[in-house]
Amino acid sequence: MDQLIAETIKGITETITVPSLINLDYADIRTIMSCGGVAVMLVGESKSQDKSTEVVRTALNHPLLDVDYKGATGSLVHVTGGPDLSLKEAEEIASMLTYELSSNANVIWGARIREDYEGKVRVMAIMTGVQSAQILGPQAGSGILESRAEADPIQEKRFGNRMSVEARKAGIAGPLRKKHEESIIDFIN
Repeated sequence: MDQLIAETIKGITETITVPSLINLDYADIRTIMSCGGVAVMLVGESKSQDKSTEVVRTALNHPLLDVDYKGATGSLVHVTGGPDLSLKEAEEIASMLTYELSSNANVIWGARIREDYEGKVRVMAIMTGVQSAQILGPQAGSGILESRAEADPIQEKRFGNRMSVEARKAGIAGPLRKKHEESIIDFIN
């Protein structure tokens, strides 16, 4: 148990301090934690042929966690892999890990390449707004997630590594930046 706690603290620290392919910083952690509710940390690692699916499965099915991720309000996901990890694979891992979240969930993901991770991948995630009978009781928070989901219209945007769950479910493949680039040009002129 001490080893797990030490690895978790080290993982969070490295996520925000060590340069990555797609960086995460303290502001990203603060943003996700401000989504509120019960938060849980997930860790998964895989060296199998189907690394992407296996790493998500191990993270979501950790034997020490008994939480319901459906309808969670936020997630910070960091994927670490070897030189064989592609950005597409990292994005797929983040997408699979957060698929069941609320359609209005705030999802921020990052990725890092490490030479010593050749042939393996590791994911670490913080999810907020999860439901857990052990932490708050079986009826605690009932209806809170549904009311949050109704308060905000469907988001279908993706900006860099910040992507709504609805955008992922709709299969939007790439940043929708054109509209915003035009806005910046109009602003400058």
